[in-house]
Amino acid sequence: MRKAQTPPLHDIKADYEISKRNGRFRLIDNILQDVGIRPDPCTGDENADAFLKQSWKAWAEDEDQCDLAGEMTFTEMERTVLRGTLVDGDILPVANDAGTLEIMEAHRCRTPSNTKRNVVYGVELDEHRKRLRYLFTRDELDPRRALRKVSDTVPVDARDSGGNRQVFHVFDPSRVSQTRGMSAFRRVADTIGMH
Repeated sequence: MRKAQTPPLHDIKADYEISKRNGRFRLIDNILQDVGIRPDPCTGDENADAFLKQSWKAWAEDEDQCDLAGEMTFTEMERTVLRGTLVDGDILPVANDAGTLEIMEAHRCRTPSNTKRNVVYGVELDEHRKRLRYLFTRDELDPRRALRKVSDTVPVDARDSGGNRQVFHVFDPSRVSQTRGMSAFRRVADTIGMH
C-alpha cells in the first residue's frame, strides 16, 4: 500500500485562496468588518483632534495616498495583511517617503546564498538579534527557486535615520528568538502528513 504524499504547503495555501474566492472563507472579512485601525486623537485641542481624524480618513480612504500601487484603501490593506499573516505566517508593509505603504508578501523576503552577514530568513540581525534591514527580491520569484546573489535583492532598513520604523513586520511570534512567522495552516499540513 502506498503512503499518501503530503501536499506541499504552497499547494495548501493555493487551495485556501481558491476557497476564499469561492466564498467559503469569510472569517477574515467578518473580523475586519467595520473595525480595524481607527485613530482617536486626544491632543486636548478639539480642532486639532478633528483635523487629525479627518486627515487620517482622507488618507486611509484614498488608494493613491495610502497604497504605493494605488490599488487598495487602508481597510483593504488591513484585510490583505491579516490574510497574509494567517496564510503565509507574516507580511511586511513598507513605508516610504511619499507617505504610502507597499505591502511585501512573505515570499519576497529572502536570504541570498552568497551573503556573509547575519541574515535569517531575509532579515539582517545584529549581534543582539535586533532587526537591521530586510532583504526583498527585486521581482516576484518562485519561492522554490534559489536566490543566489545579494544584488538580486533590495535592502530596506528596518528604521529610518530618525529611528522611525519603515518595515512593519506583522507576525505572531511564539518564541522570543523567532525571526519570521509561521502559517496558521502549518498544523493542518502536519496532520495531513501523518496519514
